[in-house]
Amino acid sequence: MSPQHVAALIDQAEQRGWVLREGDRTRGQRAPLSVTDTARNLLTDVWPLAQQIASPRSLGFSAAEFDHFIGLLQRALVPGVIDPHDVVVLLDADHHPCGTAPRADVHTADTPLHAAFSTYLFDEDDNLLMTRRALSKAAWPGVWTNSACGHLLPQETPFMAARRRVPYEIGAPPLALRMTLPEFRYQARDASGIVENEVCPVMVGTVDRDQINPNPTEVAEHTWIRWSTLTSMVDTAPALISPWCVLQVNQLRKLQEWKNRP
Repeated sequence: MSPQHVAALIDQAEQRGWVLREGDRTRGQRAPLSVTDTARNLLTDVWPLAQQIASPRSLGFSAAEFDHFIGLLQRALVPGVIDPHDVVVLLDADHHPCGTAPRADVHTADTPLHAAFSTYLFDEDDNLLMTRRALSKAAWPGVWTNSACGHLLPQETPFMAARRRVPYEIGAPPLALRMTLPEFRYQARDASGIVENEVCPVMVGTVDRDQINPNPTEVAEHTWIRWSTLTSMVDTAPALISPWCVLQVNQLRKLQEWKNRP
């Protein structure tokens, strides 16, 4: 959590009479805080409830869903505060990080270049997990795509981002990830005019088929297919598949290890 985020939360607590700042508040200096009797009484009342819901699963949430819920709650309580887990990393022309932007605002008709990743996950029988994007998605809704995609957060590697994001989307962690297309870069425009503009390294791995439990806000449905079926779809019906997946498949199939994949 950033210092600005903490300061905003403290401001809200002070407005509600939960804390008091002692002394003058000077920019760049710490102001001692004290908890008020109002806050202590409130904690006494809510602590038993807090103990009951300490586990996300007691609320029916997965861990990822609970984190997302807390982020939404924080933004509702503190208007204008950007969830530090809801930004994208902007890239310069040399693909170096040059800032961040709120994910909800960055995808427009003039989307800046930013960091992302794609994964292709297979089960133990070498079937590929394909997902269909939720109909609520702003761009390419209802389109079939690879197993899972996402954006990098500041200081993340593609592997770190995949291990964080993939369970949120499909309910299961990616296993045995390896980098396959480290320099993949693409730009595409949706029918609505929204542009994707990403440096999007591609990783291949495995996943436990029995753990798959897609997040409905991300995935409308999923299926398992052979690699050869996907390449046939790319050749005959590319409009049914996300543009990044089409481009990635065409690059992957050129690699020696993929030429004879069933």
